[in-house]
Amino acid sequence: MSTEHARTAQITTRNYGLQPSRTWCQQAFGGDGDGDQPTSYIPSLYKVHYLWYRYHCIRVSRSRSSESSMSHPIETLEIQILALSRTILDTLLSDAKKSYKDAKASMVSVYTANEYYEWVFVAAQPKRSLSTVILDPGVKEEVLSDVVEFNRSGQWYADRGIPFRRGYLLYGPPGSGKTTLIRSIAGELGLDICIITLSKAGLDDDKLQSLISRMPDKCIALMEDIDVAFRHERNQRLLSGDTNLKHGDLSTTTSALSAMPTSGVSLSGLLNVLDGVALQDGRLLFATTNNYGALDPAICRPGRMDVHIKFHNASKYQAGEIFKAFFSSPSSASAGPVEESGNSLTTAGAVDGDGLYAKEVTPLLNVESSPPAGQEFKNGPPIGITVPHSVACELARRFSEAIPEREVSVAALQGYLMAYKTRPFDAVRDAPAWVSELRGQKGQGESPVEASGDQGSPSTASGVAPEAPVARADQ
Repeated sequence: MSTEHARTAQITTRNYGLQPSRTWCQQAFGGDGDGDQPTSYIPSLYKVHYLWYRYHCIRVSRSRSSESSMSHPIETLEIQILALSRTILDTLLSDAKKSYKDAKASMVSVYTANEYYEWVFVAAQPKRSLSTVILDPGVKEEVLSDVVEFNRSGQWYADRGIPFRRGYLLYGPPGSGKTTLIRSIAGELGLDICIITLSKAGLDDDKLQSLISRMPDKCIALMEDIDVAFRHERNQRLLSGDTNLKHGDLSTTTSALSAMPTSGVSLSGLLNVLDGVALQDGRLLFATTNNYGALDPAICRPGRMDVHIKFHNASKYQAGEIFKAFFSSPSSASAGPVEESGNSLTTAGAVDGDGLYAKEVTPLLNVESSPPAGQEFKNGPPIGITVPHSVACELARRFSEAIPEREVSVAALQGYLMAYKTRPFDAVRDAPAWVSELRGQKGQGESPVEASGDQGSPSTASGVAPEAPVARADQ
């Protein structure tokens, strides 16, 4: 059963499913579909469509009501089946549900609130394996283990009268992998993601409560940049308590704060949400922030944010692992130790009697033969190359030596290597100059970590509230 072969059908680029069809674009224009925007086939308004399904004739019509909900028109899809019982209708719904589940098996659906404060599907992202998320050893495993244990503990919580919900606070500089880890965990557990933007214009306490209470089942509630919504309120409190400001400075600062965008969500309204007034049992709540010190202590306490995970800029270990993820070829034959001769990196031959490597070497890849970044190919964009695993490990070691500890974000490292995805040797050679350029941009005497927004964290050794369980991304 399909609308693609209907005589009259509406074709739209709006999302009406996890995997919209590209057939119309390919057939209509004779192209291969690459780069075409996905299309969806839907029944035309106020027209009747007849379809055959399991030897039954189905009459389908789509209408739009003049009545509206919050200025949003209501559309109705009517299905009529000529049959002796409703069994065929149940079968149709079952098949539709199965098709949806099959399409969703490898995807993570992302929902957000529209202008009417209703949850709407915005994207279906491919699941990302945890193995591709490169953090310091043990961090992602610890977080995933905690989430899995929580999901299995519903009866344990009920027997002890403890609210069955868990909050995770991920904080650290931008580009350190906070959102990536959340997306990967959602994929591992087969959950969707509902993004709650507290700074959204028009959002207030009542609408937030309504949104939280109507979240889809089997999804993670994600509050990104949770500190932004209350930054204005916190600055006002700090300003009112600062008696050292002169009158002129006070007026200027007050005017600047008044011009800042504010959220209609109050701190007490958010605390009610975190306390579970509207949260369903079994709900996982993740929150992220770039500035831990900007959060009110009431938000961070256990029972609201139970687990605090601190993220940092990239370590040397992460730099090496990211490099290997880009260029290593585990299935290739192992090569010998790497030597460098002129512009070529080579692998040594057999070991001689004195324990030294023989002089005969076989070039692996000449740097001069690497295509320049940005070069266009007739058959499409360049595809990244891989080198033998042992060669990649040696190059990764040299690359990590050029990357200073905790100064460069993971996102910046990835962006740098993306420009060298066909030139691994150039990536190693140019890394020191790139780091020097970054330091010059950040300014002398300014800590790169502080510049990335992690100032103001608590002074405890772990950087989190002492009473909260901790998983650190630098262990």
